Amino acid sequence: MIFSVGDRDEAARLLCASTLSDDRVWISALKLSNGNLEKLKEAIAVGENDFRDLLYSAGFANDRKKHLRWIPGQIAKSWWAALMDRFRG
Repeated sequence: MIFSVGDRDEAARLLCASTLSDDRVWISALKLSNGNLEKLKEAIAVGENDFRDLLYSAGFANDRKKHLRWIPGQIAKSWWAALMDRFRG
């Protein structure tokens, strides 16, 4: 997992409160954060300014599916689906 158990809810809250709306952009922010909430905030700010800069920095700019192959430890799709259901539903 990217964030420690104690930071996961805050990381999810930060992403959901942002104007970032695409899973590729969210995962870019998560990747660049490296599990650090302050870095996540910085990544979100970059993405809100211009999401293309965030995609480029994360290495996901030229491949619309690459972010799905990056997920550390091959996090089950059910984890992502649960996050999406919890905060978008």
